[in-house]
Amino acid sequence: MSGETKPPLLKIWRAEVAQELAGPFGEIVQADKNGIVVASGRHALRIFELQREGGKRLHAREFLAGHCLKAGQRFQ
Repeated sequence: MSGETKPPLLKIWRAEVAQELAGPFGEIVQADKNGIVVASGRHALRIFELQREGGKRLHAREFLAGHCLKAGQRFQ
């Protein structure tokens, strides 16, 4: 449909598997100075560095200073 906006893309530069955390695919499990943890079923991905489309590469704590992400929200 015309007029709909796409969610911005995120490029992940540095991350690790967080095996101790799980949840529905795309759900934010944790977002703090230790990284952004996104569930992917049986495990999760702890993101340390990322880049928003058209933005610069940032550490998770820097990204969170300008973007309000909370546990329970979902990435699409």
